[in-house]
Amino acid sequence: MIATAAFGAIATSASADTVTLDNPGFEQGYFDGWEIVRADDVALSDIGNSGDHSAKIEGRRGQVRQEVAVRPGTDYTLTAYIRGRGVIGVTVDGDDTTTTGGGRDFEQVSVEFNSGTAEFVEIFAAYGGKTSRFDDFTLKIGGSVPTPTPTPTQSPSVGFDPAVWDDSEAGDYIRSRDPYVLRFDGLEQFTVTGSGGGPRDELKTPQAARAASDEIYESFSADITFDLDDGVKLIAHQIHAGSGAGFATQVKLYVQDSSPLGIFKGEGEENFTIDDYPLLEGVPSNGVFDVYVRVQIPGFVSGDGEINEKIFDLGTIRSGKSIRYELINDHGVITVNSTVGRNSVSFTYDMQDSAASYMKFGSYVQAQDAESGCNVTNALNCEYPGWEPYGEASTPEEAEVLWREYFADSNIDRARVTFRNVVHEGGPLQ
Repeated sequence: MIATAAFGAIATSASADTVTLDNPGFEQGYFDGWEIVRADDVALSDIGNSGDHSAKIEGRRGQVRQEVAVRPGTDYTLTAYIRGRGVIGVTVDGDDTTTTGGGRDFEQVSVEFNSGTAEFVEIFAAYGGKTSRFDDFTLKIGGSVPTPTPTPTQSPSVGFDPAVWDDSEAGDYIRSRDPYVLRFDGLEQFTVTGSGGGPRDELKTPQAARAASDEIYESFSADITFDLDDGVKLIAHQIHAGSGAGFATQVKLYVQDSSPLGIFKGEGEENFTIDDYPLLEGVPSNGVFDVYVRVQIPGFVSGDGEINEKIFDLGTIRSGKSIRYELINDHGVITVNSTVGRNSVSFTYDMQDSAASYMKFGSYVQAQDAESGCNVTNALNCEYPGWEPYGEASTPEEAEVLWREYFADSNIDRARVTFRNVVHEGGPLQ
């Protein structure tokens, strides 16, 4: 361990209640005064709160620690500035006291503790689930936590900023702000666009901020609750591309209580049956919702009638239940981590890219018949025994009339998706 004061002495600054720390702002050498735990997960960042540097921790086992002399039986407050989401804490006689915080910009975070019988304690910064930067540590005698400087555009609890998203296709989606709770319902908002396959209530990356996926790092995670009528099929999260190898969507998170026949292009073709999808429960309108991710396959030939996407089955849920979902785009390499009930799934996939890719999330309801998987407006000339399309639509207004008629006939009027603990990092928005 690296001590900052001689044994038995308490190093203090000119202020009698402030303990002197060694290199609290990481401006001296390469972590002078600090012990690095798991060096591969720790780096000296050129982004600082008040100076030129900070400690960057980007792996689960990464920490920086410093031993400090204290007075036994004394209350202290440890404070630091965190950008991202990280943990600061203190080890007293082997027991840790910690707190988690941070945001898109550096935010002040504090934790109180009592030194007990200890003459030395260790203060530390650690990984908090996301890459984070730490700067300007202080340790003061006393237990009054200072009031953080307010950050007007950032929730104090989660990494979500409504100001950076395009909400032109969303309704009144914010249900709570501290922390943010976001609720969408495509059948309630019923936004219809010229290129859409159903009504939506979504946020998306603004046009001016869109960038090629292989040029950026971007992550999105949330706890997502689904309150859905039987027979609903919707997209809750996606990375969309306006062009790129003739393909529109790079990654989609689906939740559906419908036949898998509508999953891939070629739906309704001869010998295209539910048996082709053994991983999916696949029984329409029975209240059991398949949860899966679709990704594009690099090198596919668009328009040839072959299956040109791959699905990853995440599990099944019922209405009212939640899932944990995380997507990471590391310069075109997608990693998805999910927990659906007791089923945890992780996979990594190298996808193709587009110069105009962007993220969307919310409730994008698919106007597809639950049993056949066919589009209500027969846009793909789907054929299925007993299925009759509701008509042809050449304008969004015409599509909306047909979609509303289908959902009313099917007793479907609820497609509510609620996002909690949203953390969005990197990407063109940040």
